[in-house]
Amino acid sequence: MRRPRSTPSSRPAAPTPAAPGSGRRCAAWDGLLASLPRQVSVADPFTGVAETVTLTRDLVLAAVRAPLYVPSLAAGLPAAITAAAQGRYEPLVALGTALSRRTSPGMATGMHFSVICSEDMPRLASAPAAASRDFGTGTAPLYEQACANWPRGAVPEAFYKVGPASTPVLLLSGGADPATPPRHARRVAESLGAKAKHVIVPNAGHGLLGAGCVPDVLFRFIDAADEAAALAVDAGCATSMPRPPAFVPLAAEAAR
Repeated sequence: MRRPRSTPSSRPAAPTPAAPGSGRRCAAWDGLLASLPRQVSVADPFTGVAETVTLTRDLVLAAVRAPLYVPSLAAGLPAAITAAAQGRYEPLVALGTALSRRTSPGMATGMHFSVICSEDMPRLASAPAAASRDFGTGTAPLYEQACANWPRGAVPEAFYKVGPASTPVLLLSGGADPATPPRHARRVAESLGAKAKHVIVPNAGHGLLGAGCVPDVLFRFIDAADEAAALAVDAGCATSMPRPPAFVPLAAEAAR
């Protein structure tokens, strides 16, 4: 028997989340955007040294965009946006840089553009994403500019076709993923056929391999005695994971 294999749900796309918060906090979000651009002083979240920067709409959207991938970070957005609207920008900057590491090499940008410009951008014109209220078309303009002159390879049409799977395939989706929502993996699962197992973790974000008990589910899927056992693996421990509640600063909690 050939071993079961796992596969990512689909290629990430530009997320198009709704405006953060609601009610009073939504007003804070609108007020923050309306106040930009402006020069502000903010402490660097890594060094603590105050820096003066020109805060633009694009910088704020980027700071919000990154935490939306991780529910535990997104839980801090309402408080961070409220603080920023009141002139305190450190919480929002800290959230926006939480996924970056200055000591790591980061993403291989050249390789990234080579793949995206060859595989994705040629098809973007035929399936443009609808612009969202605040985020517009996301990072699409950046890729359009970069790919205009970026070297690219020829991708055969067969590359985009997904045929029936000959061995079990595990697809993982986060219900709160703003970049690759479950509908993408659902389409892939339909093409893969009966040997596809699609697990949706409703309260997870982008990237599930390290979330809760998902590593155990993946191990049991790969280590299954046969194909039937792989497809029958119970993922209930993952699908029942709760979403982190909104973060409430200690001062606000004490004032209740």
